[in-house]
Amino acid sequence: EKSSSVSNQNIQTEKKELKQNELTNRQVQIQISQLEQEKKNLHVQLIETKSSIQQLKLELESLIKQKENEQSQPRIMNEVLLQNQKFSNLEKPKMEEEITQLEQKIIEKEHIEMQLEQRLIDLDYECIKKLTEVD
Repeated sequence: EKSSSVSNQNIQTEKKELKQNELTNRQVQIQISQLEQEKKNLHVQLIETKSSIQQLKLELESLIKQKENEQSQPRIMNEVLLQNQKFSNLEKPKMEEEITQLEQKIIEKEHIEMQLEQRLIDLDYECIKKLTEVD
């Protein structure tokens, strides 16, 4: 009987241990599930954070470009003005020379025109003279 009692006691102890192990197992499963859910949540949060960082980088790039454009605008205008001034300084003498040459050509053409008109007048006079002599 003693042996049977010890055996029963062992069985009871094993049953208790088994129940305790099952309980511990359930608790561990619950913790694992919670950790997996937390992992998923953290993953989603990581993706959202990366997206936010990317968006902020794009906004920063845009602001930097805008600032550079604002800063370079006066510089570009200044550069254009300087180039125009250089062009003007270089081209002005050439243009003045061309204007002088064109004015000279106009004067020469006017002179030739006056000579031709005079020649026509002279020819008309000669014609009139010959006509009057014939009579």
